[in-house]
Amino acid sequence: MTNLFSESSFLGTLGRKDLKRHFQKKRIIRLMYLHKALSIQELMINMNLSSPSVLSLLTELISEDFVEQIGSGDSSGGRKPKLYGLKPDSFFVLGIDIGLYSTRISIYNCDNESITEISEFNTKLVDTESTLKEIYKKSQELIASSKIKPHKLIGVGIAMPGLIDLDRGINYSYLKIEGKSLRAELEKEFSRPVFIINDAQAKALAELRFGLAQGKKNVLVLNVSSGLGTGLILNGQVYHGTNGFSGEFSHTPFVENGILCSCGKKGCLETVASGLALKRNAIEGLKNGVSSVVLEIVDGDIDSIQSQHVVKAVKQGDQFSIGLVSKVGYELGKGISVLVQTLNPELIIVGGRVSHAGDFLTLPMQQALNEYTLYNIKESVSIAQSQLGDNANLLGLVAYVMENVLEN
Repeated sequence: MTNLFSESSFLGTLGRKDLKRHFQKKRIIRLMYLHKALSIQELMINMNLSSPSVLSLLTELISEDFVEQIGSGDSSGGRKPKLYGLKPDSFFVLGIDIGLYSTRISIYNCDNESITEISEFNTKLVDTESTLKEIYKKSQELIASSKIKPHKLIGVGIAMPGLIDLDRGINYSYLKIEGKSLRAELEKEFSRPVFIINDAQAKALAELRFGLAQGKKNVLVLNVSSGLGTGLILNGQVYHGTNGFSGEFSHTPFVENGILCSCGKKGCLETVASGLALKRNAIEGLKNGVSSVVLEIVDGDIDSIQSQHVVKAVKQGDQFSIGLVSKVGYELGKGISVLVQTLNPELIIVGGRVSHAGDFLTLPMQQALNEYTLYNIKESVSIAQSQLGDNANLLGLVAYVMENVLEN
């Protein structure tokens, strides 16, 4: 029997019976990835197969080192059913989370657990050649140090900001390669399937699979980091839009005759409700002589200030920084009030590095929603800080790769 992650060209050489069996086994692996533990009875129902057929497939998967018995299930009487699940080292995914100024990479197993340290290094997203070269170099070093068997690395996932065409694997905002697909070029380098997803959509998927959005139907997920990303969960699914461009709400006009945004327009929501806005306002205030703990945090180097320095000062009770974060929170709440009234979500999850400011960010958001949304709509939505931390993007893109690779 072939490896379950064989190239499609090789699968084309299989006969109809073997090909059918191949996809049945792959479907079992997908079900186990999504549900963790399943009994033979549950597999029979999900697969619409007989007990002998399921047992035969399980026997092969166990012999191929993909599946193992992981315990027994509950029983109302009689023998407890055996539960089967994936072996943690069955297969792995390389996750690459690219930000505007830094990149984080790690390798995850099929239990969504990082098996390596998360490696973080500086990159410049606007410099395509040097960024891709550094990412590939660091990735190869990480793969080598992990000592995993090469054939068990089934895919590479990349989360990054920008307008990303999911089908064509092109980012129209960053890392553009003239006339070529970014995904296709990376697949040549990695010799693995590569999946590229917008970072806010990756965060939304992480919340849906592992975070506060589990069991929810309609959720708005905000990624407040350097920029501002918006992930939409509608009817229990991450909404990507026609080309994968959904959620670019931060680049809608918000301030009349405002400052220039990175997208080329003036006065976008991102210019006043993001980490970049926080950084800009902090630098401006300190250069005008405002007293703040931020100056101590950066050892007097005002131009080196980043949003995380302001958030750190907030946690130390710095009034200047608290005021800056509160202003960003209020503008953010005012801006998304349009989305709240349009989509009527049950929950707003706030993630990203600026979200570590906690209530100093979310309470002003709530205040703005109280002012700019209808009473009945605002009463049905709550705001919560993400509990997944800074690894949410990595978790989301790993799930995205796993689910796509395992899709029949």
